[in-house]
Amino acid sequence: MELFNLFRKNTSPQVPLSERDLEFVTETLKNPPPMNERLAKAFGLLQEQPPTPQLGKFKRKIILDLLMSGKPLSVDEMAAQTGIKHCSVAAFAQDLRKAKYGGHNIKGERWPDGVFRYLYVAKQEDPE
Repeated sequence: MELFNLFRKNTSPQVPLSERDLEFVTETLKNPPPMNERLAKAFGLLQEQPPTPQLGKFKRKIILDLLMSGKPLSVDEMAAQTGIKHCSVAAFAQDLRKAKYGGHNIKGERWPDGVFRYLYVAKQEDPE
């Protein structure tokens, strides 16, 4: 009945439902089709989930702490140690180079064994 009330709210009250339309709505209420997530959000039937505490900024911090250990790490090694997906690890390591994420000096290069590794290089302060 909730769907019927939503339907009536979103249609003009002056226009009466035909017998066919009423039958369709009644049948749809008895056997509703599967609703996709986007449609459910549009009708307000799906509650927004609160954000999880493991957002990108926390994951970037985890990757930065790991890289600051001083040894070169591959994406596989970082993913194994943190539990973060491989593609995300690589993206977060590259994000750390951007000014809005601290402009860290993260070097990445392919080693002779064919594995690409990231290395944190501390910034040199200019002596005055």
